Amino acid sequence: MTLADGDWSQWLKISFDIKSVDNSTNEIRFMIAEKSITGIGDGEHWVYSITPDSSWKTIEIPFSSFRRRLDYQPPGQDMSGTLDLDNLDSIHFMYANSKSGKFVVDNIKLIGITSEPSPSPTPSIKYGDLNNDSAVNSTDLSMLKRYLLRSLRFDSPEQEERFMKAADLNRDGKVDSTDYTIFRRYLLRAIKEIPI
Repeated sequence: MTLADGDWSQWLKISFDIKSVDNSTNEIRFMIAEKSITGIGDGEHWVYSITPDSSWKTIEIPFSSFRRRLDYQPPGQDMSGTLDLDNLDSIHFMYANSKSGKFVVDNIKLIGITSEPSPSPTPSIKYGDLNNDSAVNSTDLSMLKRYLLRSLRFDSPEQEERFMKAADLNRDGKVDSTDYTIFRRYLLRAIKEIPI
């Protein structure tokens, strides 16, 4: 995945949810590639190894835990030996040692801003926008499904509270399969607006 903004220097770590689909226990490398000094291809490669389970698991990786890839470095690397978080090009998920299998990844996000931001006003809740990206779409519906299946984890109580407010589409004070049905009908345009 090519990165639109290659400057992650203000962040402390990256987080994502991952699950093995075919129950393989093969090691996966999560790789960050820096921008190339030649402008062609990748720059220096940095990796972190994981082995996904057959159920959803949230992985949080501090950038300090990434290690320089030892088996290959592209010609466009700068040979600095330092992960340059202000000069990133792309991220990749790949099996290690030519192994294969199937896995799914969801909810990739950067967390832990390094400087203290000024306090911001409490955001208003947009019903149905469960991942807080200002859009109401099938990604939000998938999050609601994962919540109902008890496979969705939250980074903080505030994040969970915000999710619960945005997901309570019939405003009965709880999030359940009724909200899921309402959401699905809204996305299929059988309902014109939410909450109901």
